[in-house]
Amino acid sequence: MTNFYTATLHDGEESFEDFALRCTRAFLVQMREAPNDAPIPEKFEPDSYYVDRVKDAEAALESAKKLTRQEAFDQRMAVYNEALRLHEQFVADAAARRPRYEAMLEKAKAWEAPTEEHTRFREFMIEQLEEGIEYDCSTRGLSTELTPPDPATDYRAAVVQDAINELAYAREKEQTAIARAAEASSWIARVRTALGVEA
Repeated sequence: MTNFYTATLHDGEESFEDFALRCTRAFLVQMREAPNDAPIPEKFEPDSYYVDRVKDAEAALESAKKLTRQEAFDQRMAVYNEALRLHEQFVADAAARRPRYEAMLEKAKAWEAPTEEHTRFREFMIEQLEEGIEYDCSTRGLSTELTPPDPATDYRAAVVQDAINELAYAREKEQTAIARAAEASSWIARVRTALGVEA
């Protein structure tokens, strides 16, 4: 069966080097989303998402350090209100799904397998629906106590600490992205050297 890697060979002649370089795409995460005809770079750059995330986290930390007591409280209240909204939406969605799942479960249980070979198929459908009811239609394990922020509490230090934590996390992810880009650059360079081809 022809696939991306063998398509050129399928349609005609191809050098081993070109075939091997095309196959490297399966091993380079950075190339998986790239168009098939995109050239494989000599040097990979880290994903700009992580660089931007560090910049955003640095800016957020600077902003957090300048917050007034009221602004810090307002931020906490906004986070609480969003969490409350998401919680209520999750509960409503789970409740809306349950009747659909239960109706389908009744149908699956009532369905008679046409042959003995189809019995496992019927059981599989029932298992999927029962697990779906347990996990997709339940609020079990969902915290029911969302505590609103206390107006008497000064949240400035907590907001700054959250920003520090986010910046540390962003920097860690940025370093991981830099290391992955360097590893991919080194890996493809070694392949090219082994094949005797230049970038």
